[in-house]
Amino acid sequence: MVQSSAKGVSATTRSQSVMGKIKRGLVLAPLWLVLIGSVARADTRSDVRAAFDRCDVFGDDRTWLNCIYGAVQPMRGKLGLPSAPASQTNLVPRASLMPQAAPSPSLPAMPPPEAKRQTKKRGGVLSFLVGGQSVVTSMPMEAFHIDRDGLFTVTLANGQVWREVEGSPRARWREPASRYRVSISTGTFDSYNLIIVGEDIQYKAKRVR
Repeated sequence: MVQSSAKGVSATTRSQSVMGKIKRGLVLAPLWLVLIGSVARADTRSDVRAAFDRCDVFGDDRTWLNCIYGAVQPMRGKLGLPSAPASQTNLVPRASLMPQAAPSPSLPAMPPPEAKRQTKKRGGVLSFLVGGQSVVTSMPMEAFHIDRDGLFTVTLANGQVWREVEGSPRARWREPASRYRVSISTGTFDSYNLIIVGEDIQYKAKRVR
């Protein structure tokens, strides 16, 4: 009888131990997910900043700027934003092709002060480069006008007036303005992207009122 009772106590103890481990696992699981997400976000930002540095091989400002556009592609892909064109992403030098400077045996290699300031400035404008912040969401259009150059000016229901920027696709709107809804988001380098809800064309525009 005593032996049977001891076996019952032992089984109960093991069961409680197993249940305790399961409960601890359930409590820690969300923490692991948050930690993994933080690491992935940090890795993407690190990749973009490293690509910024590699773009410094270009002396021409226009080429350097296009390289910067291409360098933010990992973050644009992560946020589900439109991809940069291949003409820009192909400019970003691969890390494996960059020369590796041998550090001094006595002191760690330090970049020149000017290079340090420049890198810090460029890395701090990541959100400015990527864009993607919503400005107007599915706002009814009150009126639109297309000038002789093919550039539109739209008036929204909230009173805002936006004009298309030169170089943007030409609008082919045939319906009354009240049939269209407009969404606007920030683009790269302080630009704005305007779309008609239900269409897959993205226009560049600026607010004039």
